[in-house]
Amino acid sequence: MTNEQTLNINGKEYNLSDLSEETKAQLVSLRATEQELMRLQALTAITRTAQKAYAKEITASLEKVAPITPASEAKAKKGKKAK
Repeated sequence: MTNEQTLNINGKEYNLSDLSEETKAQLVSLRATEQELMRLQALTAITRTAQKAYAKEITASLEKVAPITPASEAKAKKGKKAK
C-alpha cells in the first residue's frame, strides 16, 4: 500500500501526483472558496442573531409608546397602498 495522497471526486479516486498544476491550483481555489463560504455562513448566523435581538428590543421599547394607529388599521392601509 502506498502513502500517496488521493482525491475522491464524483466517486472516483485520483492520485494527487497525477493531476496537472492547473488542476492542483483549482483545488486550492476550491478549498479557499469553501472556507470563505463557511466563514460567511457563520457571519450570517451572527448577523441574524443580532437582528433578532435588535427587533426584540425595539418591540419591547415600543410597548411603552402609544401607537397613533391601531395595528388592524395600519394593515388595512398598507393593503390599500399595494393595490
